[in-house]
Amino acid sequence: MKNADACRWRELADRTRPRRPRRWLIDIANEPASNYDVDMIGRRKKTFFELHRLLRAIEAAKDDLALVRQLNGLLIREILRSEANIGRHKAAMKELRAQLKTARPSREDANKIRRTIARTERYIDTYFQQRYIWKCFGDGLAYAYLDKYAVKHAFFETETYDVKPSAGMLGGKSGLAGEIACLLSALEHEVPAVLCDITNTLRYGDVCLLGASDPCPIEVKSRAGLNQRGKRQAAALKRLMDFLETDQADNFRAIGTTRRVEVNSQERNYRDAMNACIAKASREGFASAQPEPGLAYFAIYGRFPDDAFEILRDGGPWVYTMLNEDKTAGTWAPYEPFTLSIRDANHLLDFIEGRLSLIVAFDSEALAARMARPGWDVRFDGDATAAMQFHHQETGALIGVSRQFLSRIGFEFVAPSWIAESQAPQVEELNMAMSSMAEGLVQMPMLEHDALPKAMFGKGAEIWPEVPPALDVGSGEVDAAVLDAQHADQNRSA
Repeated sequence: MKNADACRWRELADRTRPRRPRRWLIDIANEPASNYDVDMIGRRKKTFFELHRLLRAIEAAKDDLALVRQLNGLLIREILRSEANIGRHKAAMKELRAQLKTARPSREDANKIRRTIARTERYIDTYFQQRYIWKCFGDGLAYAYLDKYAVKHAFFETETYDVKPSAGMLGGKSGLAGEIACLLSALEHEVPAVLCDITNTLRYGDVCLLGASDPCPIEVKSRAGLNQRGKRQAAALKRLMDFLETDQADNFRAIGTTRRVEVNSQERNYRDAMNACIAKASREGFASAQPEPGLAYFAIYGRFPDDAFEILRDGGPWVYTMLNEDKTAGTWAPYEPFTLSIRDANHLLDFIEGRLSLIVAFDSEALAARMARPGWDVRFDGDATAAMQFHHQETGALIGVSRQFLSRIGFEFVAPSWIAESQAPQVEELNMAMSSMAEGLVQMPMLEHDALPKAMFGKGAEIWPEVPPALDVGSGEVDAAVLDAQHADQNRSA
């Protein structure tokens, strides 16, 4: 399983390329499902359908904590089962490798042992994949109660934007019994909760209370006193909770002050449109949809037809999210899990096991045009941290919207038009600030806390006209500011 950037964008090099079917995209989409996909659930299909039933029942009746208890318990048992199989196959592989080194087998026997080792490695990978899928149901439980823009804060470190390492194996933990006791106590007191180790996203604490919109992780200690590692964990947890309680913190994942800023507009997404597309593909083999201009969904059972991507001939460059890749790689978090967004149980199983392929594409130039403002140049750079970039023509200042926020178009089926609308107030605020700077009338000391390296803008900091000397803002300077209403990759957040 890889801890990689979950954003897998494939952008066409330039719009002057001859108009022809997206042959390269068809070839990628038609790559066969790996054995890991096909065997991911294996003989545990009865468990899979029960987990799906419980999660949908919880969504419909969030006050029924008996369902929450059942889902927690079933996930704990299944994850322990997967981990036991991983341990069993690892022990067998260790013994086989020892035979290869010490038993001096014949060439034929040695080759047989090597084939068995390769097969055993595939079994181990499959059970890791299965464990990941079970944890996606745990993520679904957390996202059913919590604000999705708040959950992700429990996924990253507090000092940097690095993903916080997971706790490792659930089995063999000396404090597991105490954690389960804490979980049951919360449920008995009518507070929904989830064991953090049965999720992919919640990386702080042992038990997370789900009674409010923000996560509330609790550290359960099996012994008095803390070692150095325990003290570091406690300090990081306190720092996270302080940020969630006050909506701001100094030097939180970046230099300066990080703030959560409320988004005033209601999010729009096309989850229903994607599920309708999937349903049509299950009947006809292939389906595509364009919920709004500059956005396209594709669903396929089997092979993509040669004309599958004809609807992308106009516009562009198009940016693609190949959802199967991130599902198989285990890099979907911290976005809303597919166990929630793909509604039908059979469609979800088909996606997990590779029979169903899903692709989301959006027109980066059309999105840039939607976000354009007078006096600003706007461009998209999928390789930069600040993917949607604004260059102020008069002052040379750079601001941007993060790649992680824009990735919600692919992973959560968020409408690009809403992305543009949600960022408009923040862009206008900085637009006014830039005008005031040019006139020497700056009265926005908060900008001194939003200075970020121009490296976040990739080539955007080089291809535009040279940025003038840093603008003096009170006691601070600003070279570049990055906007993201949901705080993923920069200083200002929601």
